[in-house]
Amino acid sequence: IALIIFGMWDLGKAVMQQDEKEINKGRQTFVKRVIAAVLVFFVITIVQIVINFVGETTGDSNIFNCVSSFISYKG
Repeated sequence: IALIIFGMWDLGKAVMQQDEKEINKGRQTFVKRVIAAVLVFFVITIVQIVINFVGETTGDSNIFNCVSSFISYKG
């Protein structure tokens, strides 16, 4: 949320200056921050999916059991 808010802030400052170059720069910054926010969201989701998957193989979805199972995996 903070990434999007800061991106909107930068874009708003650029629009207030009414300079086309600054508006394009602000737009690029906003797009980069939105992409970063989406990536952060998906990293958290992927980690949760992996933990749930490994937890199901051991019969318990506790994070400590998940890490232990991952470390002691024999193949």
